[in-house]
Amino acid sequence: MLKTTQSLSDKAAILISTACTVHCLLIPVAIVAFPVLASTFFGDGAFHTILLWLILPTSILALTLGCRAHRDYRVVLLGLTGLALVGVAAVAGHDHLSEFGERGVTMAGSGFLILGHILNQRLCSHDHCHDHDAITEHHEH
Repeated sequence: MLKTTQSLSDKAAILISTACTVHCLLIPVAIVAFPVLASTFFGDGAFHTILLWLILPTSILALTLGCRAHRDYRVVLLGLTGLALVGVAAVAGHDHLSEFGERGVTMAGSGFLILGHILNQRLCSHDHCHDHDAITEHHEH
């Protein structure tokens, strides 16, 4: 059960981080092509804040469950770095970082998160993570 939760959380976090990166890359082009988008939810800075509130619990859950099993703390370092950068970009926004700075920091943070979750998935696909689940289940019964 823990393995499934961890795997689904990793996949969700990768999807959310990818959505954030795609948003950063495409929204400037989309706003130029369709100016009305600037006044919608997708053109608003709140979009990043909402993604941050989605990515925080998802990443923390997946990375915590994974690290309990494989004990490779590079995953935590990548994840925390990514969360910190995405958090700074969401809080500081383009008012303090400039439009380009906000996008750059967000994309860097998303990149760190994606790498952390991919590493977490790879490490958890090895047998020692399955052994951890079996030990955990044995202790719970």
